[in-house]
Amino acid sequence: MHRIYAIAALLIVLSCTGRAGRNPERVFFSGTFTVDESGNALFTDCISHVELLVDTGGRYEELRREYDLTTAVVGMQVRIEFYGAVTGEVDYTADAPYYDMAAAAAQQVRVDSLVNIEPGAGCLTDFMVPGLYRSDSGRGLKVLKLYPRYTYGIEEIGPAGETTLSVGRWYRTALLTVVLEDKDTGILSVFQIVPESESLTRSDGRGPEVYTKEWL
Repeated sequence: MHRIYAIAALLIVLSCTGRAGRNPERVFFSGTFTVDESGNALFTDCISHVELLVDTGGRYEELRREYDLTTAVVGMQVRIEFYGAVTGEVDYTADAPYYDMAAAAAQQVRVDSLVNIEPGAGCLTDFMVPGLYRSDSGRGLKVLKLYPRYTYGIEEIGPAGETTLSVGRWYRTALLTVVLEDKDTGILSVFQIVPESESLTRSDGRGPEVYTKEWL
């Protein structure tokens, strides 16, 4: 009987955290937004540079009102930041992606909560996180590669020279917060972006760890 209760409790936890369905909570996007002469609303992601149609659900009407107030020129780009998700052909039960920009052709992005909208095109390059990072925690060297298509790989070199490799998806839950999700274990690792030192600092309570960027 206790075992049945334990299994039931686990299923409840999975359903609440999204691990059972892989459905993301508060995924952060930043990029440019425009409406062309045909009325198509387009979002271009700052990191992947993938262009997506904007879903007319969610907070789309609010976004359009703010866009019309911000610009008086048809087709003008504005900078936007928002929480949302990619809709369409996304399999949330597959090996991770919360959203997979690499397969974005048949997808749209839904705006659930508009954070910021301002005139002018372009991205905040100070917060562009893709690149190669190194961490030496005293237990061996780690090399982290964050790719623009929201995938990553970590190569860990132990004291005796042994090497292990883990891969997965990464996404942002805020402008300066990066989450890594291991493909095999589903374990989440949370890091804060520190633009001044071009580094990622662990902030999930699992011990100190800092990755410093080597190159883009």
